[in-house]
Amino acid sequence: MDDSPPDFIVIRNPELVPPVDVYALALEVVERVHVVLEHTTARFHLKDRLDKYTSAIALRLARAKLDIKPNRWRHARDVIEQVTDVVTMLDILDRQNASAKIVELDQARSFARELLAALLPLAQLGPLS
Repeated sequence: MDDSPPDFIVIRNPELVPPVDVYALALEVVERVHVVLEHTTARFHLKDRLDKYTSAIALRLARAKLDIKPNRWRHARDVIEQVTDVVTMLDILDRQNASAKIVELDQARSFARELLAALLPLAQLGPLS
């Protein structure tokens, strides 16, 4: 039996995962939440806050694109808080059975969670302390 190593070395490059466009994802969340809000029986303050937060997320991410790269992580950290609140408010709507559009509510929650997952690694790229 031959114990010699193979004649060549195989170097495997991991498949590069394309970066998620968090701004486009935020706009998707805005669209999905809008549909949910149009068909919900939730109280005004919850609907208003949900609408404001989803809009603010998209606005903040648009501004982050224009900021210099070393400062973008700060925007991501702030947006993470708002996205977490949006996910929680959508969970509240679900628990209250306040939406006539159950499928749309589930889609909005799914997109918001996907946005949150995409933002978490960005926020951890902050400066070294």
